[in-house]
Amino acid sequence: DQKGEYMVTSGRDGRVVLWEMEDDRKDDESPPGKYVSEINGTSLKSPPTHILWAQQQHDNKDVDVLCMACADGSMITIVGRDNIVPPSKKSNAKTKETLISQEEEFMNTQETTFNTQEDDDEEVHLGPSASLSSLTPANTQEESEVMSPLKKGRLVKKSTNENDDDDDDDIFDDDLGEKEKEEKQSGTGNRFVADEAEEADDEDENAKTQETFSTQENEQDKKDDELIASMENPDSMQLEDVQYDITQDDDHYDENAESPPYRSINLPEPQPAFAPSSTPLVSEQGEENTRRILCWNHIGTATTRYDSLLQMNIVGISFVDSAIRPPVEIKDNMHFILGSLGEDGGIFATDVAEDDDDDIDEDVKNAVDSLGMSDRTKDALKKSQRRRRKKDGDEDDAKGSTIFFYRFKTFGPLKDKDWQMALPAGERALGCACGSGWVGVVTSRRFLRIISSGGNQERILWLEGNPVTIVGRGRLLAVIYHRSNPSLDGTQKLGYTVYDGVSGTTVASGPLSALAPGSQLLWAGFSDDNALNVMDSDGMLSMLICQQQQQSPHNERDVNDRSFEWSPVLDTVGLRKSSEDRFWPVTVTDGKLVCVPLKGGNEHPNAAYRPVTSTHGLRMPLARSAAGKTNLLEDLSMRAGISLSQKKFLNSVDPDADADDDFEEEYNGMCAKVDKVTLKLFIAVLESGKLHRALDLVNRLHLE
Repeated sequence: DQKGEYMVTSGRDGRVVLWEMEDDRKDDESPPGKYVSEINGTSLKSPPTHILWAQQQHDNKDVDVLCMACADGSMITIVGRDNIVPPSKKSNAKTKETLISQEEEFMNTQETTFNTQEDDDEEVHLGPSASLSSLTPANTQEESEVMSPLKKGRLVKKSTNENDDDDDDDIFDDDLGEKEKEEKQSGTGNRFVADEAEEADDEDENAKTQETFSTQENEQDKKDDELIASMENPDSMQLEDVQYDITQDDDHYDENAESPPYRSINLPEPQPAFAPSSTPLVSEQGEENTRRILCWNHIGTATTRYDSLLQMNIVGISFVDSAIRPPVEIKDNMHFILGSLGEDGGIFATDVAEDDDDDIDEDVKNAVDSLGMSDRTKDALKKSQRRRRKKDGDEDDAKGSTIFFYRFKTFGPLKDKDWQMALPAGERALGCACGSGWVGVVTSRRFLRIISSGGNQERILWLEGNPVTIVGRGRLLAVIYHRSNPSLDGTQKLGYTVYDGVSGTTVASGPLSALAPGSQLLWAGFSDDNALNVMDSDGMLSMLICQQQQQSPHNERDVNDRSFEWSPVLDTVGLRKSSEDRFWPVTVTDGKLVCVPLKGGNEHPNAAYRPVTSTHGLRMPLARSAAGKTNLLEDLSMRAGISLSQKKFLNSVDPDADADDDFEEEYNGMCAKVDKVTLKLFIAVLESGKLHRALDLVNRLHLE
């Protein structure tokens, strides 16, 4: 603690123990403190890993706060010094210290008084009736009870003048009994003899009291030494053997008292990696799905199903333009769990290969099984065989995920158009995507592996956090990852990076702020104008838009000053007919969200049937103005400006844009369409009499 009086420790068994610090140790080997009690009285389910004893200001007072972080991620907080240190221990320590200080003060006073009797005309005598309160300050009730075994005494003044009729002892007559007063008045009885007799009785009772205190203190010290010795050897100590009698010197202990209040905080978990527009591996009943949707995007749909006749999985690919490209089926003998479709082909990935006996020679397995060896010896022989094969240069011993790329078209031999490669041992593929000329894979080692469509490994990049998902379209590749732990309300703290999949350069990067409080990422994908879109678990669709860029005077296509921001473009909550309805996104094209409507609280469509899709036009959640007729035009004008800015951004990213002579003509045509919408809004605002608002719309015009 801040005062250095107590110390708190924790053990692997979950106990939190309070110790009283001792400064006067005999040697360095003696324990630094004395065991007091357990903080919470019972063992915690998870042992604390960090403990902090601090003070905080509350109502202009310093309040002790004990914070304990447990191994399971929970946080326990105990507020108030009385909840940390038992009040009985504090009062006992205070009483003991007060008793010692008062006893020392009394002995010093008595010794000084008797030493000065020879030089003074007056002597001080200890009588049987003098009150100890005349020598020491007033004590508390507990201190008076502890001091009760000490007899009270009185101070008697001895006069040196025989003719002095004034008896100073009269000031103490109130403390005398009736019998003593009669003896004093009649002159009978020798008060000095009575005083000596009572002094002898006082010495006997003081000796007995001191002996009693010494016996109790020795017994308590013996218990403390045994407890400390047992705690130094934890192997010989059990939790139920640790007992400490805290009621020995405490008359106010209540064994039925409640344990100190504490608060446990369960921190939210970061969301796991997922593939957009795919169904899970395991059903809600805990069974493995025999038919799954691996990917559904603007190219088509990739599904996997188990064929009982062939005793293997079949991957089926159906294209959006099915009239031009017929469906394709691929035999899956590697059990793909991830998949994605792009312009050049489809990328698929497996889980980490299990450590089985398939890579062991059949002769070795038969010999090992026939010898009747133990399992440990068999594992040693099998590992030796694997090491021997690896030493001989066998590359098939890798145990990471396997990546398989299926090319749609080729100008070479059909047997060589596809390729596959295995990741290093223990590296698991968490997501994959492909586009025009590139393939991207994010792994459990926080790697982004960029591979060309032909199979050349181009880049291996570190991610800033654990990957969540990866998407791509055309030349652009986007990776979303964890930036930090989620907030206490469950909001995921994510970040994004957009790459040029062909060159590997970074196009845009920043925090993914398009998540409602307490939500997580549900879907991500690129629209037909190559704008990155995301949807959170609350049903809000947002788009990454490029702000108006400042061109450098030396290079009209300088992108160093480019900035990106997230903007909401559609709130699907208003499209629900009931609270249990959901929308499963597929893609965004032509300013519309293509999705699968789900009812009854379902989170994924049934892959056994062809789900029916629906489209919903994008509409930004604008505030309604008094002139409600202009809301649609205002929304259309804003989204048209975003689309125009995105078109200019794509032209700056594409290295072949200079060769496109039609871009300037196409861009001017788009500007004319956007200005046409702005002029319609301008006329509507003028008709409503909003002159200042109409003047502001002039800044949205692009053509002169």
